Amino acid sequence: MVPLSQSYEYLLVFHNENFHVIFLQSAPNLEFDANLVEEIRQTIARKQIIIPQKEGQIGHAQISNKYLIMRAGKYSLEVLVIGVSPTRPVMDALKNFGVRFEARWGHELETLYSDFKGDISIFLHDSDTRPNVQVLFQDIFQ
Repeated sequence: MVPLSQSYEYLLVFHNENFHVIFLQSAPNLEFDANLVEEIRQTIARKQIIIPQKEGQIGHAQISNKYLIMRAGKYSLEVLVIGVSPTRPVMDALKNFGVRFEARWGHELETLYSDFKGDISIFLHDSDTRPNVQVLFQDIFQ
């Protein structure tokens, strides 16, 4: 089995309202591929692949020889891009991330485009009650 920290390439979090990327983390030794990320975003936004619709549902797809594992949240769609066939621990990690992400930032996700005017930097700052999303990511995926 490939360790989880070595199997992911990108974690993308899209807002359900417009499928804009609100969080993106790439593997540390990976050369960032903006074209691949945009291809994934457009494919999802145009509904060219079947994305999970029910909150908590997991779906799979392939784009450009990459596997996409997708989890539907109430306000977000979390997409883990991996280069190897998905395993149960990888899917469980994505589920864990999605549940914890929406539990910690549910209000911000719900009002991102009204109260916060689309400012996604709110996920990157520590608050008195929670660390930022990158800490959550590291706790789960590394």
